[in-house]
Amino acid sequence: MSEKRTQTPLARAQIVAIGILMSMISMAALGVVFAIGLIDSNAAIEDVATSKIVANVLLAVGFIALGLSYGLRTKLAKKDQFTSVVIGMAVGEFPAVLALANGLLTENYVASLVLGVTAIASALLHFPRASEFR
Repeated sequence: MSEKRTQTPLARAQIVAIGILMSMISMAALGVVFAIGLIDSNAAIEDVATSKIVANVLLAVGFIALGLSYGLRTKLAKKDQFTSVVIGMAVGEFPAVLALANGLLTENYVASLVLGVTAIASALLHFPRASEFR
């Protein structure tokens, strides 16, 4: 990639976005790995009812974060497109963090998978496009 190409706001935003996306994929994958028991965390909540409540709360918080990511990006895009992409993706990354926490705490792989896929889909939808930087 030429030096001139990497100096454009679009290229810089895409480099940051790829880094955030890689982080999301890693956290979501670890969450599922812990949830299905490939790695024993010894941190799982033993009570089934409590475990379900925790998983549902984490799912709700993850979806709220997803909504916030779009609201913030839309509001910030009017001022600075680069900042709006980075903040939108960073807030959208939170469901991946919750996928990891869910995998450790509840061992509910479905909730971890939903949170992880939500985060990754959010990142792909937030990914900077050339049409946004013209």
